[in-house]
Amino acid sequence: MPGLLVIDPQPCLAVTRGQRRVLGRIGRTVESGAYQFVLATRFTGRGGRWDSVPIGQATWCAGAERNALDPVVRANASHVWDKAGYAVDASEVAAWLRSRGYSCDVLCVCGIDVDGAVLASCFALWDAGIRPMVVPALCASPGGWRARRAGLECLQGSLRAVPGV
Repeated sequence: MPGLLVIDPQPCLAVTRGQRRVLGRIGRTVESGAYQFVLATRFTGRGGRWDSVPIGQATWCAGAERNALDPVVRANASHVWDKAGYAVDASEVAAWLRSRGYSCDVLCVCGIDVDGAVLASCFALWDAGIRPMVVPALCASPGGWRARRAGLECLQGSLRAVPGV
């Protein structure tokens, strides 16, 4: 059973109904124990300044809630990486996996920005020698279903990372 990497499960980034619905589904999946371990990322912006990068959602979050993770994911995550941009530092993920004796063969990935942060993180993981396997049912996009579909198709076309697409 592989592990699951949840990209930026921050409620303040879930600006659409679809994203909020998927964030709840991610929480229920994490609670179910379906994965060997759970990892997560948290978008913090450069130097903790969300206005330092051109991401639209950054202006929709205020105060301490910006960095708050979904409470279920936070409670179950073995490790959380803060990140200033779109992609996780995949070399840190690989080092974490290896230091605990986990295989880098496959890591399931999901999140509420599949055409942005999930896409970028999957490419970074691939470049670090980790095969990402995207879980479509646990992915959404702030751009709606067309943007979600485009992100999934890009990941499938480039990395063969999305079963059933």
